[in-house]
Amino acid sequence: MLPSNLWDRVIDLAHQGHQGVAKTKERLRPKVWFAGMDGLVEDKIRSCHSCAITGEDPPCAPVVTERACETPWTCLSMDFGSFPDGRLTAVLMDNHTKFPIVELIDSTAFSNVKRVLDKVFTLMGTPEELKN
Repeated sequence: MLPSNLWDRVIDLAHQGHQGVAKTKERLRPKVWFAGMDGLVEDKIRSCHSCAITGEDPPCAPVVTERACETPWTCLSMDFGSFPDGRLTAVLMDNHTKFPIVELIDSTAFSNVKRVLDKVFTLMGTPEELKN
């Protein structure tokens, strides 16, 4: 059993190289164990300045820039939604003006979606691009 006055020193030795929580625990476990070791390792690494500035940040989604629609009704987006009572909607939005068109549908089956698109395109014209 490792005396409690050596716990911090042992964790510091295992933490050399600042390889993070998992690697530090992996280095300690085959050699020593004491009550609360995992918590002490996590606290030590959480308060380590070097680990904080060099640690991995959570991955960020890449920024995607879309081509700006310069005129109305050239680029549309489409999605489906629902009301709390279960009715479904098909929502089309003009990406230039942000004008929405909402149509009630029975299901997201192609035949229903085609019927909505035919109706809207007949009234407003066919866009160059339709995104989901």
